[in-house]
Amino acid sequence: MGIFEQAQMGDSEAFTELFEQYRPVLQKYQHRFFLIGFAKEDVEQEARIVFYQALKHFDEKHAAAFGSFYSRALSNRLISLIRYQAAFKRQTDYLSTSLERISEEHPEYLTSLTSNQTPEQEVLLQELLEEFTHFLSDFELQVFQLLQRGLALEQIAQQLAVSTKKFEVRNPD
Repeated sequence: MGIFEQAQMGDSEAFTELFEQYRPVLQKYQHRFFLIGFAKEDVEQEARIVFYQALKHFDEKHAAAFGSFYSRALSNRLISLIRYQAAFKRQTDYLSTSLERISEEHPEYLTSLTSNQTPEQEVLLQELLEEFTHFLSDFELQVFQLLQRGLALEQIAQQLAVSTKKFEVRNPD
């Protein structure tokens, strides 16, 4: 019985050895696609899952070689993840509200986020803020950091040498 058959039968060592043989396929797609919030290890884990599924579903009777079959399956999975992220981003853009509008309409909301927090809540809030900043552009991050320092939008615009119109929330419609 060959390594391919052993991996199909569930031999984890054979699976790992075979996966390493097909690592160039993964590396090709790691250079071609970018997934927001995915570390290199996350993409590799997705590739392992796709590889496992490809092993289970591959039928030697078809004309395609396993490498081509796996490559297509991995490409499809990564494209699906990118589409999901794009749809999620559009949804968050649509549902977003500016911090300025929240502070005008509900000033107690922003202060309630940072006052009277338990140490556990403070750590959780800090982690959420760190994750939030990964989704911001460089300009948005600069503005957010200046807002955290207590600067008004006019002061931020002056410091960044931009018009206050740059801060207006655009309606995605």
